Amino acid sequence: MKIFKELIIIIGIFLAGELIAGYLSVPFFGSVLGMFALVTLMFLKVFKESDLEQLTGFFDENMSLFFIPPAVEIIKIFDIVRDNLWQILVIIFVTTILTFMATYFSAALLMKLFYNEKDKEGENNADIA
Repeated sequence: MKIFKELIIIIGIFLAGELIAGYLSVPFFGSVLGMFALVTLMFLKVFKESDLEQLTGFFDENMSLFFIPPAVEIIKIFDIVRDNLWQILVIIFVTTILTFMATYFSAALLMKLFYNEKDKEGENNADIA
């Protein structure tokens, strides 16, 4: 039953992102705004990591299923892809490196923010003792 609660939370946040994107006519996808809202809510401690643990674990374990439809489509249009294969491979390589870099710096920033906050809490508790 917990997984349904988690699903409702995530779908609700992403629907809110879609509504905000549609209402404000911002140049972002609603899913990006929803992801930003989810991270913000977790940062503000409205939700904890454990509140979404089962559903995210399910998606993580079954991630390969999400790659089947795009792979089938690529096979269907392989004649078009073959003509531009070299350009596509260069784009994939460059964007993969950029994604790795963006992920690294984002994770480093979030870890710095979260761990500095915990260190400050620990110092405050040490002062009391």
